[in-house]
Amino acid sequence: MNEPLQVTVQLGPRSYDIRVGEGLLSSCGSAVAGLENISRAILVTNPTVDALYGDTVRESLEAAPGIESPVATVEIADGEEHKTLATVEGIYDRVLELGGDRNAVVIALGGGVVGDVAGFAAATVLR
Repeated sequence: MNEPLQVTVQLGPRSYDIRVGEGLLSSCGSAVAGLENISRAILVTNPTVDALYGDTVRESLEAAPGIESPVATVEIADGEEHKTLATVEGIYDRVLELGGDRNAVVIALGGGVVGDVAGFAAATVLR
C-alpha cells in the first residue's frame, strides 16, 4: 500500500489537511483520536455508503483511545432533494439524544449531500 498523500489547504490564517490514499477508512479512528477533548463521535452517512464502508469506519473509531463506544450512526436519505433543513434538524435531534456537546465530533462518510449536510450540522449544532 502506498503512503497517503496529504495536502494542506490554506484559508488565510486557518488551514486544514486533506488525506487521500488507500486504507484510510480503517485508520480514521487514530486521526480522530488525535483531536483534543472529544466527547463523542457521531457518524453521518447514507444507507448506500453505510452498507459499503460503515462497519470499517465504526470499527476503526471504536478501537481508537478516548472515543466512546459504540459510535452512533445517523443515516440520512440519499439524493440532492434531501439537502434540507429538515435533514439537518434530524441530525441535531440525534446529536442531542446522544448527549452530544460542543466537543462531539461529526464524521461525514460519503460525499455530496452527506458532506454538505453533516458539515453544516456540525458547524451549527449547539452554537
